[in-house]
Amino acid sequence: MKLQLASLAFGLVASFTVCATPISTWTFESATPFDLDNSGTSPVVAANTGIGSASGTHASSATDWKTREGNGSVRSISANNWAVGDYWQFEVSTVGYENITVSWDQMSSGTGPRDFGLFYSSDGALFTQFLSSFTVGASYTSFSKDLSAVIGISDDSSVFFRVQAVSGTAVNGNAVGSSGTSRIDNFTVSGTEIVRPPVSAPDAGGSFLLLSLALGGVACASRRVVVN
Repeated sequence: MKLQLASLAFGLVASFTVCATPISTWTFESATPFDLDNSGTSPVVAANTGIGSASGTHASSATDWKTREGNGSVRSISANNWAVGDYWQFEVSTVGYENITVSWDQMSSGTGPRDFGLFYSSDGALFTQFLSSFTVGASYTSFSKDLSAVIGISDDSSVFFRVQAVSGTAVNGNAVGSSGTSRIDNFTVSGTEIVRPPVSAPDAGGSFLLLSLALGGVACASRRVVVN
């Protein structure tokens, strides 16, 4: 009987953890509007939900950082003077979460950068590009990347993500112009909550807990089916 309950516990925990939960989100709607000219670093923007910080860094000290119209919203953050290696950066804590995913909306002007890569780091110093680069157009595109296979960024107190320019080619196919801009909006880091199995065999109260987890897991799976 105990073996059966232990097996049931394992199955229920696995079911319960299929729900992705937003850890930190930047919509920039509550950010104080800014219009900062001639700086290599943007103002720091706190997450709208959860804990974390967003910023941008460019090689050019002539960069202008601004809040501009977002994807169906009032605000995003925008910058010009893009060069290869310039980036938007988001720092979050993933403590208690695994199976990390990130999503965001992005666009560039015709003379703004076209080619970007998503980079991640667990120390803020050594960054690794996730899979291949992607292209940004002159209207907003929604991106989503599943980093669940990257174990090193799970359950970590400080994880960094960069959306970084990887070429000098603009959206129009020419070289990126100094006045060309790129905007980012709705950056979200999500994960599944880590649920650790009980150490001892459950009693009657434990059986009730397992039933509750089962119901939660079923409800969660049902929501995923409806969304997809």
